[in-house]
Amino acid sequence: MQKTVKFRTPSRLKDRYEVVIEGSLAESPGEGDWLAYEFHGKPGVWYREWAPGAPDDFTALVNLTTAPPLPVIPEAWHGKKVAALIAASAGSPDAGAPQFAAFRDLAEPIADLLGPMPYTVIQSLIDPLWPKGIQAYFKGTNLSRLDDALIDTLTDRHQDAPGPQCEIHVHQMGGAVGRVGRDETAFVERSMPYVLNAVTGWQDSAAGQSHRDWARNVVAGASDQSTGLAYSNFLGDPGAGRALYDAETYDRLAALKDRYDPTNLFRLNQNVVPAGSPG
Repeated sequence: MQKTVKFRTPSRLKDRYEVVIEGSLAESPGEGDWLAYEFHGKPGVWYREWAPGAPDDFTALVNLTTAPPLPVIPEAWHGKKVAALIAASAGSPDAGAPQFAAFRDLAEPIADLLGPMPYTVIQSLIDPLWPKGIQAYFKGTNLSRLDDALIDTLTDRHQDAPGPQCEIHVHQMGGAVGRVGRDETAFVERSMPYVLNAVTGWQDSAAGQSHRDWARNVVAGASDQSTGLAYSNFLGDPGAGRALYDAETYDRLAALKDRYDPTNLFRLNQNVVPAGSPG
């Protein structure tokens, strides 16, 4: 089950958004439709108030992005700054309905593409935006809180994006993930309520530096709210593996590398260096 709510941000004003909603239910194939509405307020504030009460089988993220030229999005919206609220439910459509109703209660929708579809379709919805050969850079950090100052900072960074495939994702955490013990897995930090991810993609090689700089600036803007750790899939810089673990966990993984990969053959990733290696 997936749903997207897109809030257009036509200026740097943070108290007025025009809203688009799109979404789907991952139960069976189906179709949706589009509606339109205006929403007054900050979607990040609404999301922060909604997230703590979400059930375990329902999750959502806020995506500050640019409306892509996809057939499901009205042409008048193409290229405009939007904020997308994307959610998925692992339960039945009836179980997810109250949560989706909370999204619709924001205001009368501008566009709503909500209908049943397989999980594999959900996962491939934006594949046309990421064709073979596109260049990409991600950078992220775990957040201890989503306060008003960070919401304002991310809104400003959104407006400064250097290209149409520059996105700011704020992922909801907690739930079952947060109930696993700190020492039970290598994924050591589970208490963070949110994860921030700056996503960029570009076709022209000359645009790479501006996109990487923008993503780093997004994460730097959250330094006061960061826990200091991050999620491995959201780190695009080589050698960023230290940011994934506390010292105790990293040392334990380095000892495992000593045992199973002492020459560091498997190093083309966010690498944990064997304890006996110079680096």
